[in-house]
Amino acid sequence: MRSHPEKEPVSLVLNGAWVVTMDPEDNIFAPGAVAVRGPQMVAVGTQEDIARRFAADRVLDYTKTDFTRDER
Repeated sequence: MRSHPEKEPVSLVLNGAWVVTMDPEDNIFAPGAVAVRGPQMVAVGTQEDIARRFAADRVLDYTKTDFTRDER
């Protein structure tokens, strides 16, 4: 993992145009991000907040991906 003493290490950060949570407040982050350590999601929030808090081994950016298109 990268060396960032002020940041918490995670294995993966997923950036997306929208991150819709299923928490009691039904939070939606647009643009949003998810921090993952191993098999566990450890945080969701804005891309800026996640980038500020976590150092990832890998970052996948889906901010410009259209998952609503039917490619059939």
